[in-house]
Amino acid sequence: MKYQLFDIEIIESQFDNNPLGVPDMGTPEEALQDFLNYCPNASEDCISKGENDFVIWRDEVDGQYFANAWTVNPETGEREYLAYYEFKASPTNEFINI
Repeated sequence: MKYQLFDIEIIESQFDNNPLGVPDMGTPEEALQDFLNYCPNASEDCISKGENDFVIWRDEVDGQYFANAWTVNPETGEREYLAYYEFKASPTNEFINI
């Protein structure tokens, strides 16, 4: 399968001061890369990366995306909100085979 690479920029991020922390640097961008490749026609989907789930959705503006990051609290087993992201993404001419 060919995996297209995208130039992704985080336009805005907001964090909830959750004691569980925030997703590692680069993880939100990786989640959006996967969304763009594996869910090309979806308006919204959930992509898991490491310990985080990213609920990603498209805006009406082409190339604009949003995501909420969640994780499961190991002490309670409850899913907790961590962060919000706004992205701008544009396709590159680069592909990799996976």
